[in-house]
Amino acid sequence: MNKTEIVRAINSKVKGQTLQKINDILEAMVEIITAELKANNKISFQGFLMIENRLIKGRSGEIAGNKWKTNDRLIPKAKLREKFKEEIKNGN
Repeated sequence: MNKTEIVRAINSKVKGQTLQKINDILEAMVEIITAELKANNKISFQGFLMIENRLIKGRSGEIAGNKWKTNDRLIPKAKLREKFKEEIKNGN
């Protein structure tokens, strides 16, 4: 399912909103989630999903006399909540 299909699906469930308004809301949601993750904050949708940053430690080494090093970095990781996984597993 792509973004356009999600916008249309939401439109079929939420009456009184235009496709453009729903699209704008989704865009704002993505911007907010991105900003929060950049600020190293967790995002949690109760019973559905949690997104948080994980620290990947930098590494260093040497290959054929050439030294190399990577910096520590944060990467976002998403974790599905158990309730959601059970609903999908059971087909509910």
